[in-house]
Amino acid sequence: MVSTVSLNIPLATIVQQVGRVLPGKRRLGVIRSASTAGPPPSALASQGDRNGFTIRVVDCEGPDKLIEAFLSLSNEADLIWCQPDSMLYNAATIKPLVLASLRHRLSIIGFSAAFVTAGAAVGIYPDFRATGWLAC
Repeated sequence: MVSTVSLNIPLATIVQQVGRVLPGKRRLGVIRSASTAGPPPSALASQGDRNGFTIRVVDCEGPDKLIEAFLSLSNEADLIWCQPDSMLYNAATIKPLVLASLRHRLSIIGFSAAFVTAGAAVGIYPDFRATGWLAC
């Protein structure tokens, strides 16, 4: 038997936190795996509108297309939200992504402390201690 626990952070929470930390940034790009089910881009855009953000979604076909997907947002976004996805984001893809971020002055919102350490401008992720998943 396999069990999973999903600790997704709602988009509204993400844009509220980003708006507080980076108040001048209101255009959010979202890179997600083309094979991952999720809300349609129109639903994400309407959530962004309600919170003062313009959202552009790019579905990425795989890790070899990540930089291409990232760069496709360079004129349409101030920040790129990288959703947790081990297929797209791994040891081989994070460094080139951070380098592209620096070269193109397009900030990344990461999903872990390690992502921020690697160079993401902001990290938004669950507090696992607060959820009871890590012992103090």
